[in-house]
Amino acid sequence: MKNPPSIPHRSEVVCEDSFLGQQLRSARIGKGLSLKDASEMAGISLGQLSQIERGLSSPSVRALRELCKILEKEMHELFSDSPVEPGRIIRVNERKSLNFGDRGMVKQFMTSEQSSNLQMMEVILQPDGGTGAEPYTHQGEECGVVIQGRIEIVVDGEQHLLGEGDSFYFKSTLPHMFRNVGYGKAKIIWVTTPAVW
Repeated sequence: MKNPPSIPHRSEVVCEDSFLGQQLRSARIGKGLSLKDASEMAGISLGQLSQIERGLSSPSVRALRELCKILEKEMHELFSDSPVEPGRIIRVNERKSLNFGDRGMVKQFMTSEQSSNLQMMEVILQPDGGTGAEPYTHQGEECGVVIQGRIEIVVDGEQHLLGEGDSFYFKSTLPHMFRNVGYGKAKIIWVTTPAVW
């Protein structure tokens, strides 16, 4: 009887605040931008950017998107120190993760960054964890399903409470934000098109 195929070793790269800060600082210096210039272009305070670069604070999703835009970096470049080979299968122990630190949110990528038109993630939220106090927008569409816990999604100023099994859809151009409003961990399967990370 043949042995079953082996499961690949874990190759997940978790982006902690200090690592993310170092990556952002290196990219900023590489672009020849001062801390002041970068903060003004990204629409965040100089002090906040300084704290992010030193790993003392986690950026909001909106701030991270704006920084990537001015630094001309794809999101995955900030938390991956090695290229990912394209493939159809992503094993659970091969997922890459983006850890938003004190925001209580981790995004585990269930598709490769080569999947430019579609992206699927498992979003894991600690109690009260989420995207932050400010809504944000970008191009595309999003949908998903809550697989554990209870969350609040605010889309275009409208509040929606979702529990396990509830699903959602909205256009990403509408201001949106979300957080865990339960007492335990929340998990969401989240799909966006086009891929934005």
